[in-house]
Order: sequence, then structure tokens, then C-alpha cells
Amino acid sequence: MKKKLSPMMEQFWQQKNLHPDKILLFRMGDFYELFDQDAIIAAPILGIALTVRNRKSEDATKMCGVPHHSIAGPINKLLTAGFKVAICDQLEDPKSAKGIVKRGVTRILSPGMVYDPNEIESGKANYLVSYDDNTIAFFEATTGEAFYFLSTSDEDKKDLIDSLRPAELVLTEAGKTKYLTNKKQVSGPFVSSYEFNNEDKEKVISVVGEAPESIIRLLSYATSMQGSDALATVKKIEKRHLQKHLQMR
Repeated sequence: MKKKLSPMMEQFWQQKNLHPDKILLFRMGDFYELFDQDAIIAAPILGIALTVRNRKSEDATKMCGVPHHSIAGPINKLLTAGFKVAICDQLEDPKSAKGIVKRGVTRILSPGMVYDPNEIESGKANYLVSYDDNTIAFFEATTGEAFYFLSTSDEDKKDLIDSLRPAELVLTEAGKTKYLTNKKQVSGPFVSSYEFNNEDKEKVISVVGEAPESIIRLLSYATSMQGSDALATVKKIEKRHLQKHLQMR
């Protein structure tokens, strides 16, 4: 028998079902609440207590929460642990709401992005990386730094990833499968897959000009998470010299 949900929990599940691969932070008053499996996963990472909402009712649910005014630290802990995060905010003033407060996801983050740049260790870049047959590209979403190297060598690409230590690797679905199949070390960047279409490509090129597919994939991926803001910080796409970089290590 399907358990009966409260209107608020129905709203939570509507949003969660749109973002099943992400930890959903659900704004309720002064807190962001996490429910069900999200709460079970997040509580030990954040070092907070796991409780039960409506323990005696049909929609009893595991939950935990963090204050909205100090959300940056918990979000970056979840990203560092390798999870994507969706932030679901209140879209209207609760005092003037008729019935349940409208809520919706306002921001999506992945391990290669940060919620608050002040939470990043000083001097450390938080790169997204992608590669194709001929190039390997890097993008720092916080600063807008974007650059690429020309190379057809898998060894060169491995050396660059080891050298620059990106937070997230973004590949085609086939590329992700191949990478994970051949991966020998347990550690390494979080791996995502993303397929861009012609509309995505045209949107990126209209802002940054012609660029390799590896750059287009990174910027399209970032845009899918953060909207046009992801492109707003990009000043130029820099082509860097591979051997010069490797010699400087």
C-alpha cells in the first residue's frame, strides 16, 4: 500500500524526482532540510544527527538539516565527497503564501564547482576537465579561467590530470565508461558524462568564439548547472603549450 504523503513531502518528492542523482537541499524556514536517502547519505558527511520526521505518521521519513545562514560549508563538504547538490529554495514569502509555499531548484552544483569561493583552500583551483581525441581542456568555474592543450597522447592527458588535479572529469558517456574501465587508482577526479547538442554549441560559441569540443563540453555542462552565469566569467579561451607546462612541473 502506498503511504500517504503530506503536501510538503509531495512537494519535496516532485523536486527530488526531477533531480534523482543529486542531494536535494530543501528550504524550510530557517533551515535546508534533507530527507530519506539524501539524509542518510549526508548526515555522517556533515557530522549532524539523523532524525525522523513525523515518526508516528504514514509519511515518517529520515531527515537532517542545516541552518540556511551557514550552508556554504555543508555544501562544499558534499561536493568534496563527490556528490552533486541541488538547492531548492522558497520562491515566495511564506507570510504571503496561500497554502504551501512555492519552492523550486535555483542552483545545481557538482564537485567541479563551488557554492562559496571563500570555502576553497587559498591558492587552490577547482578545475573541471574534459578531453577528446586531439585536446584536453580545463575550466575553473569560479574564476572563468579556461584553457586547453593539443595532444593525441593518452599519457600526456594522464600527466596533465595528475599535474593539475581537477575536481571533476566530464566526458561523453562512452568516454566515461572507457575511463572507469581502464582506471587503475581508487583516487582521482569525480567523473560525469555530458552530451552537448548543436544548440548548446552555438550558445557557447556565441559568447566565447570558436573552441575545441572539449572546451564546448565543459562550458555547456557548466551552463546546464548554473545557467548563463557560467559563461559570464569567461574572458578568453587560452591555448597553452603542452611541453612548456610539463617542463615546469
